[in-house]
Amino acid sequence: MNQERIPWIGACLAAIMAVTLCVGLSQDPRTLDDAYITYRYARNIARGRGFVYNVGEPVLGTTTPFYTLLLAGLSFIWRDIPTVSHIIGVLAWVLCVPVIYGIAATDGDRIAGLVAASLIGVSALFLQVLTMETTWYVLVTLLAFFFYVRKRLTWAGLCAGLAFLTRWDGILVIGVLLFAGMLEAWMLKEKRERFPRALLVALCVVVPWLAYSQATFGSIFPNTFFAKAGQGWKEGLGGPEIGPFTRGLVSIARSAFRENRLFVLPLGFFLVGMLSAFRSRVKWWPVLLWTAAYFAGYAVLGVLRFSWYYPPLVPALVLLVGQGVEGLINLLAPASKWRQRGLAIFLVGLCLIPNLDWLIANRRSEMSDHLATYVGVGEWLRANTPSDSSVATIEIGVIGYYSDRTIVDTMGLVSPEMIGHLQDWTQTLQFALNHYWPDYAVALEGTAWGAVVHEDWFEEAYVLEKELPNLSDPDAPIRIYHRRAGFPPNEFALSGSRDVRFDEKFVLKRFQVAEGNVGPGGRLHARMIWKALTDLDATYLVRFDLLNATNGQRTTLRTAAHPMRGGNPTELWRQGDRIVDDHTLQIPTSLEAGPYLLQLLMSRKDGRDPTMSDRAGNSVDYVTAGPIQIGDGVAGLDPPEQDLSVVFGDNISLAGYDFSDISQDELEIVLHWRATDEVARDYTVFVHLVSPDGDLVAQHDSPPALPTKLWVPGKTVIDSHSLSFPLDLAAADYEIRVGMYHWPDLERLAVLESGSLDAADNALLLRNVFPSAAPETGVDEN
Repeated sequence: MNQERIPWIGACLAAIMAVTLCVGLSQDPRTLDDAYITYRYARNIARGRGFVYNVGEPVLGTTTPFYTLLLAGLSFIWRDIPTVSHIIGVLAWVLCVPVIYGIAATDGDRIAGLVAASLIGVSALFLQVLTMETTWYVLVTLLAFFFYVRKRLTWAGLCAGLAFLTRWDGILVIGVLLFAGMLEAWMLKEKRERFPRALLVALCVVVPWLAYSQATFGSIFPNTFFAKAGQGWKEGLGGPEIGPFTRGLVSIARSAFRENRLFVLPLGFFLVGMLSAFRSRVKWWPVLLWTAAYFAGYAVLGVLRFSWYYPPLVPALVLLVGQGVEGLINLLAPASKWRQRGLAIFLVGLCLIPNLDWLIANRRSEMSDHLATYVGVGEWLRANTPSDSSVATIEIGVIGYYSDRTIVDTMGLVSPEMIGHLQDWTQTLQFALNHYWPDYAVALEGTAWGAVVHEDWFEEAYVLEKELPNLSDPDAPIRIYHRRAGFPPNEFALSGSRDVRFDEKFVLKRFQVAEGNVGPGGRLHARMIWKALTDLDATYLVRFDLLNATNGQRTTLRTAAHPMRGGNPTELWRQGDRIVDDHTLQIPTSLEAGPYLLQLLMSRKDGRDPTMSDRAGNSVDYVTAGPIQIGDGVAGLDPPEQDLSVVFGDNISLAGYDFSDISQDELEIVLHWRATDEVARDYTVFVHLVSPDGDLVAQHDSPPALPTKLWVPGKTVIDSHSLSFPLDLAAADYEIRVGMYHWPDLERLAVLESGSLDAADNALLLRNVFPSAAPETGVDEN
């Protein structure tokens, strides 16, 4: 080793570290919204609230437990957590400079190390994420590889464990070091006693946290892992707007080359360095393997291109650039020390120029307008809402930190019920609101909120509370909505069918209506509670009809509606899910007064009719709730011309009937039925024209327009029938007989009380008629 190089390189490293420190500290510490999620966890820990984001909700919504605990501990010394995090980020960035130099210099490539240290010290990718755990993560990862190549395996294991606790993808660091150690031991054909010890050290760091995570949060995986991965695979959730991880690399490259065309030089050195590293078999090859595994993992998972995911790619990039520069210098000046130094300074300078240019372009000395707007929203919520309020918002970092309110995260980072319901922006908001019913909603114009807040149900449920200016976009103000008292309804006047199964895939546990009486033009609030019996792969749609309990007339209130107003389509249901599904239904102003039943119908998007069955497996045809009184009284219902008091079995009575004038070919009969109690079965009504000899001459069989099982006790049901006479009907004294039977067994319903009327064979004789004499004499009645 040439001792003269040490002070020269040391001075260069010190200068780079000084530049990095100054640039880092000049950056405003409030740059990334997501960082404040971790800050809120750290603050809650420091305040004794536990490792939680929302108090009382044990959800692991941060991917960096060690960094969170570090911030919580340091907050007792300095309470300004964002500033503390920023300083940690800057110091970690500064320390990356000598560590990556040490990795590259392991092979004696000091110039390569100097180049790598210079480039990492002025990387704009690091500057953008200083408030996150990212630079700390890169530092402990580099330390793990530094100690590995220096044969300090115990320290390597410790740093690898810390990398895992800093970010979950640190498992790749442990895996790569394990692979590298096993490969080296095999190739050298010797047992390395320190290698198992290093692995044990890493496990001692990792396993206690995994045990705590499983016991506390019910999972060793952070909730954010599922949320971010889920967003990446959905085109409607940031795909076109944000783009996947791989597309982000292309965007970064384009941004860099737009800033300065000299970036072509580091690119050329990078390509040369790849060839040189392969040929010389550099000792730091595990860094390259880890980088490749990191890139592949993020690309396969489809993670969105957030800025804090890219700095871990920088070390391998700058090491290869440095390797390329070293190779070129050795080629051009193989023997001259001073020529090597001069050429090194020149080439490093050329590489630094575009990087410094890009660094300066990305430096921010003050908070962005975007975050400043969110700070204002958070502070308004803290000052103007009850401390136990819940707030729904898309971005939860700054607003959650400054408001200190319970947050409903529409993207699922800290609201685990959202996972599995991330389809597109509008659907996600629909689900969040209809599932959690937050007290407040923070809506940003120009996003999916712009459509949701104008929907009828939202305008009924929420009222605009405050409008705040958006500093980053004056045309898209922030609107804060407050949920109206009593919405959604929690008290229900009526309950209907229960435990009805559909295609044996899901079951309706409860069907409720909040109103028992409502006027024309009013609203009904219906609630269905569903339970998925299996994972659903079909789209089922809901339809609501009002059935007039007097004449069975049907009025459709809504067709082809998704559950939860589109927030939770059935294809997202998974086995065991319990879905509370609220719907608001508008009553037509023209609807006549009277008792009604609300009927729920299901259809499939593919056109197939779903099967319906009760708890015992018996087939059913409908799901209803009621009766619901629309307006006052019963409009247009006149008493029957002929009163009766005939009692049929199964709680049915015939209260009277009307006859129309007999024409030459037909007779209209209107029956007035009334249920005395709930009717157990659906019956078909028959009206028979019987000859004096007892022969059946004409008949009309049909179920009432309102099925008998839906009859409301005490309410009259109008049932019309038309008898068509044969053309060769002879003049005679004919009987009109009426009754009921059950289909398909044709068992007639017994006539229990008929008064003075004949009820032979459970067919009630209403009257006698002479059809042929109708034009002259009308109806002759016995």
